[in-house]
Amino acid sequence: GGPVRDTVLTMCLLGNPDVAQDIADARKYRAQGYNCFKLKVGVKRVEEEIEAALAVREVIGPEPVLCADANMGLTFADARRYVTRAADAGLAFLEQPFRDNDLATTLALARISPVPLCADESAHSLESILEWQRAGAIGGVNLKTIKLGGTAATLRAAIVCDTLGLAIDLASKIAESSIATAGLIHLGYCIPNLDWGINPTSHYLTDDLVREPLQPANGSSPRPAGPGLGVEVDEQAVERYRAKL
Repeated sequence: GGPVRDTVLTMCLLGNPDVAQDIADARKYRAQGYNCFKLKVGVKRVEEEIEAALAVREVIGPEPVLCADANMGLTFADARRYVTRAADAGLAFLEQPFRDNDLATTLALARISPVPLCADESAHSLESILEWQRAGAIGGVNLKTIKLGGTAATLRAAIVCDTLGLAIDLASKIAESSIATAGLIHLGYCIPNLDWGINPTSHYLTDDLVREPLQPANGSSPRPAGPGLGVEVDEQAVERYRAKL
């Protein structure tokens, strides 16, 4: 149906072992134009995670989106402490604090959390998204093409989430090449609802599988304009990284 927006909000990941580096990275990437930041939490002590959230918000200012992703790594006690005290950082959401099948604990946290909860590992199908939404456990979903079955299936899931009133962000997987990122970017431009932006990660790689790797610019991901996905595969790179079985 063609693009429905001129820019796509693009996330910047912050996941360092110490608070000072989170702050330094936030300052650096904010200067590069990023307006959306995701903290990887459950790595440091919870008190340090809270400190990082508050400090990063101070560095990036009040306008950018700031969220956190636990990747199923928190206890209930730490998650409760985190959402209660880091809420002052204006977090858009806390993503997947507990195991992907732990609906009961997620629901218990959702009932007391001032921060919306977002499903990721638990959102592996339309059925699972509906189950968690109907339970009242989540306010948003991280839709991943690798889990839902490609761009068409992810588009359908985005429309369902919009109907259910769930906010969304988009991702493929960590360390995908620019081939997958190109598909993700096109999807970000054409879905009707994109509350929390997209999360490409190919630009963190030291090498890629295309001749001109895709790079975010000024907090957005420019839409590839070439034929097909808009990228030219580097066949020599593909051969170089081919698994020798």
